[in-house]
Amino acid sequence: MLILGLFSRFSVKVSSQEVFHDYSYWAQLCETFAQIEDYEQANAACNSAISLNAKDPKIWEIWANVLLKLQKYPQALVSFQQLLRLKPESSFASIGECEVLYNLNQYEQAIGSCELALKKDQSWQNASPQRAWYFRGEAFRQLNQLENAFFSYDWAIKTDPTYSPAFSGMCLVFFQENQYQSALEACQTARFNNSWDGLETTLAWEYEGKIYHQLQQYSQALNAYNEVLAREPQNGLVWRRKAEILETIGNYSQAITANAWALQFMPDDRLTLTQQCALLNLISQSTPPANVASNSQNKETNKDNQGQGSEQNDYTKALASCDQALQKGTGNWNELGPALAWNQRGNALIGLKRYEEALESFEKALSLEPNYGEAWRNRSVALWHLEEYPQALMSVEQAITINPMDSQAWFNKAIILTQQKQYNEAITAYDQALAGNINYQSPSAKVPILVNQSAVFWQLKQYQAALLSAQSALDLNPDSLAKTKALYNKSLALISLENYQQAEETLKYLLEIAPENQSAQDAMKFIQQKINSMNEQK
Repeated sequence: MLILGLFSRFSVKVSSQEVFHDYSYWAQLCETFAQIEDYEQANAACNSAISLNAKDPKIWEIWANVLLKLQKYPQALVSFQQLLRLKPESSFASIGECEVLYNLNQYEQAIGSCELALKKDQSWQNASPQRAWYFRGEAFRQLNQLENAFFSYDWAIKTDPTYSPAFSGMCLVFFQENQYQSALEACQTARFNNSWDGLETTLAWEYEGKIYHQLQQYSQALNAYNEVLAREPQNGLVWRRKAEILETIGNYSQAITANAWALQFMPDDRLTLTQQCALLNLISQSTPPANVASNSQNKETNKDNQGQGSEQNDYTKALASCDQALQKGTGNWNELGPALAWNQRGNALIGLKRYEEALESFEKALSLEPNYGEAWRNRSVALWHLEEYPQALMSVEQAITINPMDSQAWFNKAIILTQQKQYNEAITAYDQALAGNINYQSPSAKVPILVNQSAVFWQLKQYQAALLSAQSALDLNPDSLAKTKALYNKSLALISLENYQQAEETLKYLLEIAPENQSAQDAMKFIQQKINSMNEQK
């Protein structure tokens, strides 16, 4: 269709003043831009048309829908309500009002409007009865009335058996009711049908990601989120969820990259800022709060080595992110509320060696969420640094009571017990750490536990066990720092087993990696003296 002489070589010249006052011109332009989905231009044209004639319901239908597409919800609501004044029995106007109210979080009013839409003239324009049932279900789900939500989705599917949004809604209801297999089947049906009624086509993939995340099937969750991001690269929420999974499996560098993308699209989001704080803390923590991997290291050395150089800068950035989340952040918290940010704030303060302030942050977190296991665990670290060992032990035991699979909590307990020379109990705690949720991370995450455990076995004079733990750490391809500690512990065990030749070979390898290691040099001198003495006796 040729639209207006403006677009034709043979157009009749019309003065700009005549065009300005021509309602038909602006109305047709409004409709044309809406049809080609140029909603900004359509909005301007519709506005001009309505300024000339506010009594034509057709122009209100188009403009209200355009404003909805532009997510200008307050203006869209006014437009749909004006349309209802002109056409009170319009199903299209009521479903539009319902959808806008839903997006404005006015869920009870949205339900009422959707129900009215289903009772009216069944003139749906570009909407449909299944869309009304779907948004009715979405509003009930937001109100946590899951039975009513499921009923609505079911009616949408009875109306149109291929209606993908309703299957995705069912998927989320099943998920909230912990019926994970049924949830996955509903989401997969939504994707298979691929009939989305102009709504988000990535909903099913996004919900599948949440389900797999809950099931701790992290590879499948990442695949689902990657499918969303391939279609919606500006979906900040999914970038953040991807970062959460990458953090869980210990891939901190990729996690912080994913979270940085989330911040590009949600710069003031509380949870994303808190996640940034957490990841900066984790990247800075090359070791847990203490390391008793070798006899040459002591507690004071470990404390003094924390929070130096670039790591200190990262802790400072982490603290700033948490403070921004608490003071200026927008959006919703998760189920932990602001306790999440107070906990991570405490971690940053530990990295900065501001232990009293860290303790205050953890206690603030626990005042908000008394059953927050991670905050109890991190509180134990602050108390350990403050040399309040009995309180530190009580705090970490509370964390373990809340989450018996928390490997880091068991590791922290082992460190405290080792400091108190309760070596047998420490070995048990290390075993529990190795059996816990660390198994969802890369195998190398076990290295610090094994290195420290080998040192405690050595203290107990269980030299074969010490050798086995050190070798297990080496078999996991640790980084250079952890490798030097594991090699040193292995050499000590071999010396104690009087296997001087293998001990010498181990120390030679260690000194190739770390030629300045004084402990290794001293051990090598001892071995050479032993070997020389044995040769002389022969």
